[in-house]
Amino acid sequence: MFGLGRKKKKDMQEPGESLILWGPAAGTEHAEQEEREREKENPGMIDGIPVSPGALPGRGKIVTFHSPKGGDGVSTVAANVAALLARHAGTVLVDLNGVGAVRSRFGLPSDCPVNILDWESAEDRRHISVYEHQCGLALVPGVVHYDDLERVNPALVFRVLGILKDAYEYVVVDAPPVNGANPAWAAAVVSDRVFTVITPDRASIDMLGGTVNYLERLGCEDRSAVMLNKAGVPGGIRVADLVDKNPLGVEFKAILPYSDAVMEYNNRRQVVALARPKDPFSRAVSAFTEEVFD
Repeated sequence: MFGLGRKKKKDMQEPGESLILWGPAAGTEHAEQEEREREKENPGMIDGIPVSPGALPGRGKIVTFHSPKGGDGVSTVAANVAALLARHAGTVLVDLNGVGAVRSRFGLPSDCPVNILDWESAEDRRHISVYEHQCGLALVPGVVHYDDLERVNPALVFRVLGILKDAYEYVVVDAPPVNGANPAWAAAVVSDRVFTVITPDRASIDMLGGTVNYLERLGCEDRSAVMLNKAGVPGGIRVADLVDKNPLGVEFKAILPYSDAVMEYNNRRQVVALARPKDPFSRAVSAFTEEVFD
């Protein structure tokens, strides 16, 4: 275990030797006490870093959608949920998921200058820069060039979400996989809900365990749920094998069926849930939105 191999029993009992796999560093108890005191003074903050939804002031709710890997339809799910919410409440969609996803979904003009980097010097809602879409949804598009991705850091994410939470009822985040390789973790730790979107393919399913474990370590376990997208896609793992047999040990918060209309309306730069509400995917995402956000 832990790379110890099969040491002989007498080797493990040499006088004066001890094997320590994990133990507190000197002064740990005092440091932990100081940390607890700081958190009492500023709830939801540790060393000045937000670690819970209550750490950011504001009346709104932050909801993050992500997946274990790319290609699971996170941008589509986030865009449809946000557009549905915008019919009844002030809603903004923030794109942390690379370059162009939100711009493409909503048909922003190629010369639209608005992007998340406009917020680098923003201090309050008077300085916010959003794009108002005709469906009533506010958009904070992602960066325009891949070279600028590194500028989207945790500090910027906290600033953007903190200001938006005070200005909108719902802040929907389209995020890349939540892990230590990108600032999506910063959105997760201050989100009221975190939804992991997976598809019925082997790679997505195999990576789910690591994703769930990482969210647990971030303290998001009680705020997290899993969604199955593209259920019934040709060549995919059968839904019955995932739901009835439940090999993953998770309860899906929503099962969104595969539909050709999703790609069709994405290519039209339209939100399928608004443009074709009777489509099976549209019905499922509408039911999910009503149940979770009613």
